[in-house]
Amino acid sequence: MPKFECATDVQLAVVENTETGLFHGAVYRNYPSPSGPDRWLLSITLNEGLLSLRKAAIAVNTAFPDIQPLELPAISEDDLISMNLPIGALITWMTPNRKHLPPSYPEIVEVREFNSIHAPLLDTHITPRQVSLMERNKLVLHESSSGEDPNLHYRYDHYIVVRNDASSTTTAN
Repeated sequence: MPKFECATDVQLAVVENTETGLFHGAVYRNYPSPSGPDRWLLSITLNEGLLSLRKAAIAVNTAFPDIQPLELPAISEDDLISMNLPIGALITWMTPNRKHLPPSYPEIVEVREFNSIHAPLLDTHITPRQVSLMERNKLVLHESSSGEDPNLHYRYDHYIVVRNDASSTTTAN
C-alpha cells in the first residue's frame, strides 16, 4: 500500500464502474492548481468490484486505515443477498421466450439450497440484475443453460454460488 505524507491531501471515495455496475474503493489526491482552486484526481482504485456501495466503503476503509474513513452507507438489499446464500446453492434464472409468451411475463429467479433442481427452494428474493452483478463479481459460476430453444417457453440459466463476500479479498492498483 502506498503511504501518503499528509492525511489532508488524500480522500477516500467509492466509484461505480459504469460498464459492470460494480463499486470500487478509491483514493483521490488533492493537486492544487496554479490558479488556486483544488483539483481532486483519482490516484488508486481497488481491483475488486463489489455489489454494493457499503461493501466498497468497508473495503476501502480497511485497505487504507491511515486515511480518514468513509461513513458507511445504510445496508441495502444488495448487501444482504450474497451474505444469505450458502456456497453450493443453485440459482436458476428463467427468461421468457417472447415467441411463446407475451411481454407481460416476468423474468424469474429461484434459489435452491444446493446444486439440484430437486433441492428445497430458499426464501431468498434475487433480481436478474443481482444475478448479473454476482456473476461479474465472481460470486456465482454459470453452470449451464438451455439456450434459446424455440420449443421452450423459458430460457433456463443455472448458476452455482461459489463464494460469498466473507471470502472476498481486496487489492489496490
